Amino acid sequence: MIKKTKTTFTAVVILVLVFFVYQRLKPKQNDYEYLKKLPQHIAELVEKKLAGEVKRFVAKDYSDQENRTYQDISGLITLHALQEGEASIYVVAPQVEIDSSQNPNKATLSFKAAMARGPKDAGALNVIPESASLYSFTVHLQKTEEGWLIKSASWQREPVP
Repeated sequence: MIKKTKTTFTAVVILVLVFFVYQRLKPKQNDYEYLKKLPQHIAELVEKKLAGEVKRFVAKDYSDQENRTYQDISGLITLHALQEGEASIYVVAPQVEIDSSQNPNKATLSFKAAMARGPKDAGALNVIPESASLYSFTVHLQKTEEGWLIKSASWQREPVP
């Protein structure tokens, strides 16, 4: 009986050690992959009109070339969430550039996003959305204790083909 208990205890200790070693060594999502997925994640939050969740990605000291501040961006996000109807957002080809040599805590994210009024799953009878726009975004982020935050951004409306 003592030998069986000792063997069970040893097995449990080995399993716990293996678990801790695995947790330390398992592949973690690196910053590049995280940032590449970030525009799509934020787009999904915008589609669901989760303004508070979207605002968590914007730094409180946000400022851009158009002199917009956190309060301005927060207002735009809230305004979108209050609009009636559904919006669909399609993120195209996100490109990530992390300055690993100078400052690995800063990154630039570039992507295009098509935004359309109306649901994504409208079906064959409603193929053409109520309105559509295409934008090019350049977003500057900084890694903080809270995660990657948007410090500034610029966007430009593109002609819809």
